[in-house]
Amino acid sequence: MSASHVSEAGRTAFAQADPDPRVAARPVLSIIAPHLNQPDYLAAFLHSLYSQFDMSRVEVIVVDNGSRESPAAVVAPWPQVILGAESELGPGPARNQGVTLSHAPIMAFTDADVLFDPDWMARLLKRFEDPATKIIGGEVRVFPLDPENPTPAEAYEQVYAFPQRKYIEEQGFSVAANLAMRREVFDAVGPFVGISVAEDTEWGQRATKAGFRTIYTPEVLVHHPARPTMDALKRKWDRNISHHYEAHAQGAAGKVKWLVKAGALLVSPLVNIPRLLTTPRLKTSRDRWRAFRALAELRAYRARKMLSILIRARTRQANMRWNRD
Repeated sequence: MSASHVSEAGRTAFAQADPDPRVAARPVLSIIAPHLNQPDYLAAFLHSLYSQFDMSRVEVIVVDNGSRESPAAVVAPWPQVILGAESELGPGPARNQGVTLSHAPIMAFTDADVLFDPDWMARLLKRFEDPATKIIGGEVRVFPLDPENPTPAEAYEQVYAFPQRKYIEEQGFSVAANLAMRREVFDAVGPFVGISVAEDTEWGQRATKAGFRTIYTPEVLVHHPARPTMDALKRKWDRNISHHYEAHAQGAAGKVKWLVKAGALLVSPLVNIPRLLTTPRLKTSRDRWRAFRALAELRAYRARKMLSILIRARTRQANMRWNRD
């Protein structure tokens, strides 16, 4: 895609990024994505980038985290893609390795299974024209494999996955599926942690404590595939529950709050009925019913798992597998 196809905002951002002709070849943006056993998604990810954007001053760093087969053949056709490797388990260490391989003053973290909105890059760079902007968290929309016939898990995810505004404005972090920052911010805050905690939550809250504000930027949009099955959703919550337990259920008071939350989960689907009836993200009453079924099943599962993890440490250890299955 030539620069003539890029929006005016995108051309302005590139022109202002580094006017010194002596360094005109340097990348202005590093896009960093961990990868694990998703070659088809990775191919779509790269096609989404290179078919839509002027990539002349962009570097893409894909860090493989121990796939059964190297993605070298997938990335080979695409220029300016750096393929790295990280043996330590988890997306956090893989993202850190990507940083060591990167060169641009702005770093965008994402996942190797997302697709990019056509204005994603221009709008991201436009935000960083303001020198006061240090960290941004863009919107993440979920899509089903078949938009006309989402599974219950996909219908649920379309409504509940990635509540970025809440995460950023109330909890002080952005998910790393659509997170960008200046390099000096990463250097000041430090690297992502390993798989024992939710690495993007921990990093973002650490950045907030250090005085850096994450700006919610809904116009900077990526699209993430929904988890297609309830088993996939439950595996995700196995990890999240373990992370939340380590962060919030320590000490007697923490354990009491943990038990109260587990009980509240059992009745929470009823409270969510108005939201499911009115959300524009689901098209039909069938899809809304499927989302409610998935919500009720998942909340009951989470309540049981919370009680189990409170009693058995072995359950917590078994959940720290990321997506190796």
